[in-house]
Amino acid sequence: MDRQAFLDALKEHLKVLEDEEQEDILDEYLQHIEMKIKDGQEEEEAIKDFGPVQELAAEILEAYHVKPDLGQGQERGKTRGKTRGQKRWRKLVSRTGSFAGRTGSPGPE
Repeated sequence: MDRQAFLDALKEHLKVLEDEEQEDILDEYLQHIEMKIKDGQEEEEAIKDFGPVQELAAEILEAYHVKPDLGQGQERGKTRGKTRGQKRWRKLVSRTGSFAGRTGSPGPE
């Protein structure tokens, strides 16, 4: 999967979040992909390190206290607990974005 396909798939799973939140998340993951490519990793491998998109999206939505299946056939609404969700999401990104849980490399504490 290339980066655009990954970002499109992730965005589709995150459509229950506000547009600004979606863009922040997608930008963060794009930066991680680009950083890994710059370090010599192939694009596909860098994306594969995140694991299945659906599982990644479910973890992100859980950080926002949103049920992962909420977006199925429902309109996006305002998310509650946005600040708390952002903090939990940033913590999640620090784990998955550094690939700590996926490759065994140490991540930020």
